[in-house]
Amino acid sequence: MTPRIALLVMCLSLCATAAHGEMSAETDPLALISDKFDKLEKETCATALMCLWFELAQLPRRRMIERIDSIFERFRALVNISAERAMLENDGTFKNTNDAREVLSDIYTKLEAAQKLESKLEGAKQKLHAGLEKDDTVVFNLNNALVTISIVVSALLEKQGLQTVSLTSIRKDMQNMTNYTQGMGIANTAVKSIMETWWNGNTASLINNLTKLIKNSSTLCDKHVKQWYLRNKNAYQYVPKGDYSKVIVFIRNNPDELINYMGTIGSIDKFDERQPGASGNITKKLQR
Repeated sequence: MTPRIALLVMCLSLCATAAHGEMSAETDPLALISDKFDKLEKETCATALMCLWFELAQLPRRRMIERIDSIFERFRALVNISAERAMLENDGTFKNTNDAREVLSDIYTKLEAAQKLESKLEGAKQKLHAGLEKDDTVVFNLNNALVTISIVVSALLEKQGLQTVSLTSIRKDMQNMTNYTQGMGIANTAVKSIMETWWNGNTASLINNLTKLIKNSSTLCDKHVKQWYLRNKNAYQYVPKGDYSKVIVFIRNNPDELINYMGTIGSIDKFDERQPGASGNITKKLQR
């Protein structure tokens, strides 16, 4: 390798390393939330943490919507192929008029069937979308993932009696928390970063990264709580009573349901039209 080429390779390597480092610092979700949370006061930190977990709990539903879109796109491609084949058969070479009429009739039948199937596909997809976009729609064990947040919010607002666990009810209650707008802004920024970095990568890596994010985030408000409470695993294992310090410890001790729920992304990514169960479900939707 000549000195000039060696210098060029070294320069390109250094530039790539610098660019990667800069991108990582700006877009890595783990680094981003660490930086954002480090500047927050106790109440805002606790609120932002709950907002972050609330938004993370909705990621499997977003994944399901995207998966449905991709499956229907593949079905639509098959429909388009059927229509194109029918059109290609219309080459204008027939032995006689009767043959022409017979072939044309068959072509039109195929095209009509393809158009009807296309309409059914779009209708079925829109129906599934409408269902998934409702806040009371549950994808797998969503309610389990929301339990910790629901308990904390209900306690902070001193709500009495049995509470309904749903996205709608929790979102409404969270809006009454200290600095909710700021906390939700941080949560949305984190989710945007996830979409830009981890989301379209390997499924296992995505789940591992989300698990790490949840575990890391659960400790980001520790500096606002006395160390004795953090070391004592029995401290605040029950419902907190309107105290943000207790909220921080309670959340810290209860990340498991949300972490487990992130694993459902793996099941969603296996949802494929070639699998008997999934294919059957899609077929049923098309037949309605």
